[in-house]
Amino acid sequence: MFQRLTIYKIAFANVLIAVSLLLLWANPLFVLAIKIAACLMNASFLLISLHNISRFLKRNGERLFIGRKRTLIVLMSSVYIFILLFSAYYRLSIRDFSILCVSWTVLMFIVHLFANPISVFLHAKSCYDSARLTRHEGRFANVTDVGEDAVAAECAETCACEADGEVVWACRPDAGGKFVERRKPIADDGDTKAESHQGEHV
Repeated sequence: MFQRLTIYKIAFANVLIAVSLLLLWANPLFVLAIKIAACLMNASFLLISLHNISRFLKRNGERLFIGRKRTLIVLMSSVYIFILLFSAYYRLSIRDFSILCVSWTVLMFIVHLFANPISVFLHAKSCYDSARLTRHEGRFANVTDVGEDAVAAECAETCACEADGEVVWACRPDAGGKFVERRKPIADDGDTKAESHQGEHV
């Protein structure tokens, strides 16, 4: 069920509720009932996202950040619940409630849009910190600052990491996650074929 859950579906459901309340403008009791139902809906999204989080953390320990999709779903649903409770407690108008929901949805879409650059930054930083740690521990006595920068740059190229089939924000070089690398295609030219044929005849 978690595989079918996406931030687009969560955003669509919450924005649809906010716009419906804005257009219908029903009585306060009906609005309160809809907000309670929306809170339960987002709480179910949280349960779906976190039902196997203990197994995920147990298998990967502290070496991996939580998955991108799981992070966005938990953050999005949690803030939606906060907005719903905040608007109900302080009796915000339907217009203000709708503005908060739409603004939060747009912000989450921006974060989702820049997920790869964020992952590059976090992964490069984790690799850089690991290089500095190994240097201080005396494992690589000849490592210089330039070498650390090179390690961080190389790690940034393989920023996409997977753990249990889920893409994570970043992972350390010694993590149990799987690095997803992009391999450059090898040029298949005539010289390469000629050398291979010469090797066969020899």
